[in-house]
Amino acid sequence: MAVNRRWRAGQLGSLLAGLRRVASGSAFMLYPVDYPLLTRADIQRLVRAFRARRAGQEIVAPVFRGRSGHPVLFAPAMRAELKKAQTAKEVVLRERSRLKLAPAGTSAIWLDYRTPATYRRRLRRFLSR
Repeated sequence: MAVNRRWRAGQLGSLLAGLRRVASGSAFMLYPVDYPLLTRADIQRLVRAFRARRAGQEIVAPVFRGRSGHPVLFAPAMRAELKKAQTAKEVVLRERSRLKLAPAGTSAIWLDYRTPATYRRRLRRFLSR
């Protein structure tokens, strides 16, 4: 378990706290906790895309209807850059040639919840599956 005592500083701090618990030579996934509609099949599809990426593609993100989302997979080489960044998104978008967009087949990649109302909508959709 990783505890980010500086969580108010933003999502990147939590990612870096988690990375301290992951072997330095390992790829890692940024999977925010507020994406409840993703399925095992969605994650497996993304992992397959990561394994099939070309040389130089250090980041794999899901895309649906032209819009990218979460979770995002990073090659181990991205650690150093993330440590110097303000946000993970900044790193993902900095150099398009190293980003592979993987077809997701679902809008769940962008259906998070930020308010009580969006939480209730996601919960209803989750329970109706």
